Amino acid sequence: MSAPPGHNLDGLIKWTARDEWRPRVDGVMAKHFEPTMEAFGLSLDEIDDVLGGGWAATLWSRAFEDFLTKRFGPNDENLVEAYLRRRGWKERVVTRAYMTALQDSVMGLYEVSNIVPGQSFRAHDVVRGGEPVLVSERSATQTLKTWDRIAARIVRQDDKAILAGGALAFTLEGSQGLLSRLCGFMERLDRRGPRSAWATRSNCGVLDPAG
Repeated sequence: MSAPPGHNLDGLIKWTARDEWRPRVDGVMAKHFEPTMEAFGLSLDEIDDVLGGGWAATLWSRAFEDFLTKRFGPNDENLVEAYLRRRGWKERVVTRAYMTALQDSVMGLYEVSNIVPGQSFRAHDVVRGGEPVLVSERSATQTLKTWDRIAARIVRQDDKAILAGGALAFTLEGSQGLLSRLCGFMERLDRRGPRSAWATRSNCGVLDPAG
């Protein structure tokens, strides 16, 4: 599936071939995939096969989006900033805005409701809490069902909330397992010092950073 208008990241991807960025992107990719590959004795292609095929590009893209949020070295270099300084003039205004939005984005686990096929759905962040967000989306709304859970990045574009790239589907059991692990991790951090910046959740008991 081709990227929506303004979401083409080909320029950024090509920029990672530069000497200073190649080891950095390889390092982030390794953190995403090597634990699974080592735990189950799988190659990346075999992970794709286990998931039923057709997932390799999606998984790589989600990891690459994470890479775009990272900073490196003593000067806190970020790929989006470096690329836009040198090549931003070649990109459309909407593409530059999308890249910048990805740079500041976070991954979330969302519960889906109020689906309007071909138009929108509401996404409730089951980790951070807060009010559901109205997300403008066409293709995903054709397959999503009420109360589905998805991992995705939601960014702002033209005063609308949209999905950045694609979404990763979670079963209820899988999402509950993830929440349990996150809660355990936050509890361990709480024992070491001040509570962390997470939204209030009754099953975790962590505090809202704005509170």
